[in-house]
Amino acid sequence: PAYAGTRNSMSAVILHRSQWVGIEGAPVTQTATIHAPVNKYNIAWGVNLAHDKIGPMRNVLAGVTGAYHLKFRDSKLSFGLRVGIYNSTFNRGLLNFKEDGDAFDVGGTVSSMVPSFDFGAYYYKTKFFAGISATHLYNAPFKYEGFPQNNTYLRTHIMFNTGYVFEITPKFVLKPSLLVKSTSEAPVNVDLNVSALFYK
Repeated sequence: PAYAGTRNSMSAVILHRSQWVGIEGAPVTQTATIHAPVNKYNIAWGVNLAHDKIGPMRNVLAGVTGAYHLKFRDSKLSFGLRVGIYNSTFNRGLLNFKEDGDAFDVGGTVSSMVPSFDFGAYYYKTKFFAGISATHLYNAPFKYEGFPQNNTYLRTHIMFNTGYVFEITPKFVLKPSLLVKSTSEAPVNVDLNVSALFYK
């Protein structure tokens, strides 16, 4: 959320991701984001939409973001908060049961909607950036009809990212970056990336 408004102009991103193509029920994700600064007050706004489908589950997230930017001599520190709704739909008709007559083999589609709250802080200057964020601060439980002992809920994800820009020559820039993601009951995930920019 704290990244909103950091580009000093309106910015939009649309993304589609298909994983494990050819496998039935494989994950498919679409996201759309737009954000812009309101320079007069050092604030920024943003809108996030996401659709995610895997197997019998379909999730939709819609959120609005507000961020505030503290300006220093040669850097900025931004704080952002996102508030949204998260709707999860469960198609029970796509489940395969080992035994006929299973009590949960009733078919049909059920859904549950919960609130979602995300927070982030982001420090950036011309050649360096670092940020930390936490998604789903409220671990809202999904209450699907017909599943009284359901323990499915939004899990908090903690993410840290940092990077630096090396100007090799005036026409060639290299930017290594690091992204660390953590959530309960899952291993820590680390992404190491390098991007290059030629002729700006």
